[in-house]
Amino acid sequence: HPPQGWCRSPCLPIAEVPAASFKRTERKGSGTILVVDDEEIITDIATKILSQAGFRVLTASDGRKGVEVFCQHSEEIDVVILDLTMPEMSGEEVYGEMILVKRDVKVVLSSGYSESEASTRFAGKNLAGFIQKPYRPQQLIAEIERCVGSRLRPPPQDPSAS
Repeated sequence: HPPQGWCRSPCLPIAEVPAASFKRTERKGSGTILVVDDEEIITDIATKILSQAGFRVLTASDGRKGVEVFCQHSEEIDVVILDLTMPEMSGEEVYGEMILVKRDVKVVLSSGYSESEASTRFAGKNLAGFIQKPYRPQQLIAEIERCVGSRLRPPPQDPSAS
């Protein structure tokens, strides 16, 4: 049986979100986000959401690949969205490797577990945030905005709208 809080076939409402749901009035992001998750549907959906919000997105399909991508792009990565439970390397192990490369890496932990359950494994570590799966586009954007808020800029004002 899978661990409590984990599901093999997630029902993710974000897969059905039309592109039009990202209105021009929303803030536009800038920067690079690394999404590390072994579930392809999660990386695909996160990539779509974050790209439409203006971010450059890098992905990795497991922990080892996540560390490789992070090592190659550590200077340009602003935030890492890191799955807690993956084969090969756990999220905790990946985080340990990433902080050796970049001490101030901003990591948002992503899990089907509740925040309190997931956070106990990261007690004393400096996580930037947590987002519980399944998440909605506005939740993901809000969490990234909270982490790099000073890097987000409002969209250009349309002079004809005045």
